[in-house]
Amino acid sequence: LMGKQLKVIDYIGNHRSFLIKPRTLLQLGAGDGEVANALNNLEAGTMDLPPGCSVTYDLEATDILRALLRQTGGQDRLRAYSMEFRERHGVRPSATEAFHDGYDPKSARPRHASWIRFVQVMGDLSEAQVVAYQQIGSFLDALEVTPMTKSFKMVVLLAMLAEDGLPGAVTIERLVERVGVLARRYGLVRTELGDALDDPATLRALLEKHPIDAWTEGRGTGGTGFFTYEDGRFASRFELQGAEREAAQDLIREIVDWRMAVYLRRVGAGTGADRIVCKVSHASGRPIVFLPPRERMAGIPEGWVDVEVDGTAYQADFKKIAVNVLHAEGAEANGLPEVLRGWFGADAGLPGTSHAVEFIRQGDRYVLRPIRGLREDELALWQTYPRAKVPPLFGFEFKGFESQLGVVERPGVTLLFVTLDKSGQPEKHKYQDSFLSPTEVRWQSQNKTSQASESGQRLARHRELAITIHLFVRARAKAGGKTAGFVYCGPVEFQRWEGEKPITVWWRLAVALPEGMRAGLRVPGA
Repeated sequence: LMGKQLKVIDYIGNHRSFLIKPRTLLQLGAGDGEVANALNNLEAGTMDLPPGCSVTYDLEATDILRALLRQTGGQDRLRAYSMEFRERHGVRPSATEAFHDGYDPKSARPRHASWIRFVQVMGDLSEAQVVAYQQIGSFLDALEVTPMTKSFKMVVLLAMLAEDGLPGAVTIERLVERVGVLARRYGLVRTELGDALDDPATLRALLEKHPIDAWTEGRGTGGTGFFTYEDGRFASRFELQGAEREAAQDLIREIVDWRMAVYLRRVGAGTGADRIVCKVSHASGRPIVFLPPRERMAGIPEGWVDVEVDGTAYQADFKKIAVNVLHAEGAEANGLPEVLRGWFGADAGLPGTSHAVEFIRQGDRYVLRPIRGLREDELALWQTYPRAKVPPLFGFEFKGFESQLGVVERPGVTLLFVTLDKSGQPEKHKYQDSFLSPTEVRWQSQNKTSQASESGQRLARHRELAITIHLFVRARAKAGGKTAGFVYCGPVEFQRWEGEKPITVWWRLAVALPEGMRAGLRVPGA
């Protein structure tokens, strides 16, 4: 609201102390919902201000602030979240990121028909993605809503993408092999496949029965078969080329990843009462917690149970389908709404959100805690980050022309930014950077760097000097007409080097590059 607050300051003049730094004074998080909640508490006289602070306001001032807040319907919450995410990160959220951040992508459907259509209306599709959506939009829209009683539909598509066969075709032999690899990454998928995972013939028969028959016969996709299966080849009925094909793959992968995330949370969150994952919903305007179906999960307690929340002892009332009351020891008031809103803000459990919590058994009690996506200040392996957003994760900002450099140094840390495709670069800047295997990278320094220089020694002796080298890689500078972000590949270890000005260095990754990313980052044999 900072831009809007300037207008309010001009209008009401004498309320500058309230408007200049309201988030600090009122201890607010991000989002308009937090401001709306603060206004409600302020008017009710329940605002918890820092010691010695007070707020003077009048009805005219609060009315103006309320008018400036974005609408808070389900779709409007998603729109506001998407805009705020883009402002913070420089890119739009993916469907999975929105889901993990507590905003439900499917809430876009009543107005926009699908998540991808919503993204297009927001102006966040690249030109190539717009063209791809025009050609395969019916498939993408069906992919969002096709029923999932098991994970097989999505796992088969992930396997095709990993084989670079979607759009296109994959032989059943390669499909079976790739599904086996993917299944071992997901405990739930491994359980669903059971003994078939160890017998290629049985796994092939299972996939041919379901989901290949469902995809080819149009079951769950409105009667439209988007695939064919002939002579041992599973193929899409749609074909795209060039940039449009790459854009189509990105959109398909986004929807499949989201569907898998929802499915794994819904079905595979826990296999017993040691971990109970629950959706946050609402009743009579108050957030409550819905339990998973008891017929699916054994051991869910009933009645009053000791629960710890952020170090405080409570008792929770486990009803048949929900937990809607949480009492602190010695208190009669229901503390559950306050706890949930403290975690998720004023939107906790409202339509259009996908907030979730988990009960973790510890001895004879449970610990209740929120399930969140990554915070802004967290760095995650294999996630993509705009270059400008990386330094704050390490506690500093770019200086001068550092935002254009491939090597950025600070005490105790060196960041390597690598773009693999050097086409369009001057000949002197076409450094020989490439993956040699899923765990090994060959990289070249700037032309001015020698082995004896301070920068050279920081690279070769980084362990001795207590310097961590972090690698960020992207396939090319542009993706769909927009500046591409960098994939975080984690810390790397110096192996050897050769040459001078530039130096060629061989680095080893601590964790192997995931199979699904190897083709995109040009790993040999992927």
